[in-house]
Amino acid sequence: MRIQRKEMGGEMLFGVDIGGSHIRVGRVVAERVVQRTEKAVGKSPDTVAQQIASTLAELGASGTVHLGIGCAGRICPQTGKVLFSPNLGWRDVDLAAEVERATQKTGLQLLVTMENDVNAAVWGEFRCGAGKGKRNIAAVFVGTGIGGGLVIEGKLVRGASGGGAEVGHAPFAAGGARCVCGRRGCFEAYAGGWAVEAHYEKMTGKRLKASEIWTRRREDPSAAKVWRQAIEALAHLLLTLSAIVDVEMVVLGGGIVERCEGLADEVASAYRDLVGDGWRAADVAVAKLTRDATLVGAALLAL
Repeated sequence: MRIQRKEMGGEMLFGVDIGGSHIRVGRVVAERVVQRTEKAVGKSPDTVAQQIASTLAELGASGTVHLGIGCAGRICPQTGKVLFSPNLGWRDVDLAAEVERATQKTGLQLLVTMENDVNAAVWGEFRCGAGKGKRNIAAVFVGTGIGGGLVIEGKLVRGASGGGAEVGHAPFAAGGARCVCGRRGCFEAYAGGWAVEAHYEKMTGKRLKASEIWTRRREDPSAAKVWRQAIEALAHLLLTLSAIVDVEMVVLGGGIVERCEGLADEVASAYRDLVGDGWRAADVAVAKLTRDATLVGAALLAL
């Protein structure tokens, strides 16, 4: 959803990526990020708005700024509000208004577009990344949580209330592990970064990062078990997407995929084993824009 403001002076394009643990802001020129910064995400919406405002100043924003914000959670297509962000703990947050307040004394003229972070990422990959030239692609991004995005016949799918492609919170195991969203058995509760870490800690009493658990899986039976479960969940998630929307390609991305070398290949292999004879497996590709996918996609959606 775009909030229009009067345009004046030169125009600049920026993207923001708000995940469960980090916030990234970047200036985008010709479909690529030319300046960027990253920091730990604030807990409250007003803190995050201040982070965005101060970072825009650091990156030299001036005049009219097209600002695309990709935020983890459900974004209302009509109002641009963050309806629910489980990993941030936000409900009914008008972040665009908070950013506007935080920048009101800077002289910037903002044109703000709010979007789900993985919706923005899949749009970036569709326009100028791994999915360029395709018409129907899905994205599964694994970080603190699991987000999804869909482009069908060249159009971004948002759903009636902004919940389209929230694949991380689709059911994997009925009555299974408790998810941060409040339900049980979600894909995220087995393969999200926080879930991998929580399952490992429950088994061993040790709290490690998901990427550290990945590196230990060859010699640590608990690490191997946790990651077998996560790969199985992700493979079934790709199978579910294939069955429902029959996309040409699934793009895998997110911090966990990037930091865990070989994970994407193992997920793709497990997925192909599940497809079965007579069915077409979608191509599986790693996000070409890597950590810039949400920044680029959000910025392009702001134009």
